[in-house]
Amino acid sequence: MGLRALWISNLLHYLLIEVQPQHLPMKWVFWNVRGVNKRYKQKELKAYLQTNKISVAGLIETRVNEHNMTATLRGIAPGWGIMHNYNAAVYGRIWVIWDENWYENNIIRCTAQIVHCMIKDRTKGHQIVLTVIYGYNTIEQRKELWLELNTLAQGIAQPWLIAGIFNALLTPQDRLAGAKVSLNEMKDFAECVKDIDVTELQWMEHYYSWTNKQNGTDRISNRIDKFFGNYEWMEK
Repeated sequence: MGLRALWISNLLHYLLIEVQPQHLPMKWVFWNVRGVNKRYKQKELKAYLQTNKISVAGLIETRVNEHNMTATLRGIAPGWGIMHNYNAAVYGRIWVIWDENWYENNIIRCTAQIVHCMIKDRTKGHQIVLTVIYGYNTIEQRKELWLELNTLAQGIAQPWLIAGIFNALLTPQDRLAGAKVSLNEMKDFAECVKDIDVTELQWMEHYYSWTNKQNGTDRISNRIDKFFGNYEWMEK
């Protein structure tokens, strides 16, 4: 199939994964945009998508009211398709947008923490299952996320990419400074990754994606953004 993840980075609050289907280099971006209601922010995002030839984007925390969604999308990526989770979450916590010249996209499931879809490449007909995550902040609320991922994993035969902000820590190395990572913080996430049999993708550039914005010894950094692929993704 000739499909593989080339690299991932975290720079200035965006997460970039580059995907290369055979001889057609394309990039997918996953970005905690922290609001795109302002016109300048829409122009910034539009310029980024165009300059870097992005064809699929997962936008997290858009803070856009549903009745403003169409106009906002037009300001960011005119003519692109969109799926979202407004039916399950106020302000649609997750958007998935794509260039319809390159892809077809069919929604499979949307919840407050997940947008799960099937992307089909129009040129080669390759199919990829994509799950974009924006996990809740508490351990108890995230239990539903782990159950949902276990359910979704059943019967997936295509390459499967899971990407986004889990708001959970997977290993002790995922926190720098502050309190030690406890087993209770990691347990549910680690069990889910094992149960659904996915592998974390290689991470380059800045390891930690969140800080408490303090300086010196008061600064705490966490890695709460992650990408995973199933066997089919990793092998292709």
